[in-house]
Amino acid sequence: MVTFEHPLNEKSRSYLRLEYIFGQIAKSRRLETASDPEALFKGLLDLHEVLERSDIRNDLCKDLEKQLSTVKHWATMPAVDTSMVNHLESQLNDFIYQLPRLSRITQTLKEDRFLSAIRQRFSIPGGCCSFDLPQLHFWLSLSHEEKASDCKRWLADFQPLIGALQLHLQLSREKSQFSAQVAKTGFYQDVAEDCDMIRIKLSENLGFFPTVSGHKTRFAIRFLPHNDEPSQDIPFHLASC
Repeated sequence: MVTFEHPLNEKSRSYLRLEYIFGQIAKSRRLETASDPEALFKGLLDLHEVLERSDIRNDLCKDLEKQLSTVKHWATMPAVDTSMVNHLESQLNDFIYQLPRLSRITQTLKEDRFLSAIRQRFSIPGGCCSFDLPQLHFWLSLSHEEKASDCKRWLADFQPLIGALQLHLQLSREKSQFSAQVAKTGFYQDVAEDCDMIRIKLSENLGFFPTVSGHKTRFAIRFLPHNDEPSQDIPFHLASC
């Protein structure tokens, strides 16, 4: 089964993009393969650009407060795992306290001379060649400890944001429940009530993938063939978050 996620508003679009960027940085910062350096710096530069355009901290704080209300409600239910609920409540309270108190979190990336020097070249096809970016190739020759120290410094200001975003998305996904649906001749539409994104799970053996159009009140899913499969009814599972 393959799971697809689609945001229904701009806030969730930013959340999912940032989650993707954080994931790319986390995988590539180990610098274990030849493609990791380019992926790492592209991730850092994308992170700076996304957060310069849209500071998500206020929206994320509001969403964490909603999650906290839900967790407090769980605490009143019988046979609840009290230690888990207390741990979640503590995490949420910590992030709600930390996020508004962060300074301009993109400042370190913006003012770093090394990152500023390579930023423009990353928009040029093949711009990471040694003759274009000698400073990057010098950096790659540094010891693992020196490179790891730089990565830690570049990402230090983002740790509360990363943790808060991951926790919010984790709770949102875990609270949602999948239900079986069928898209007649590959088309399905429904009302979106108080949800920020939808999740679609279907078998890769069907040979179809979903495209979604919608907003905060309605959405439509059209399943398109990967190759030349004819239109057909598509069984899938749907969850709203």
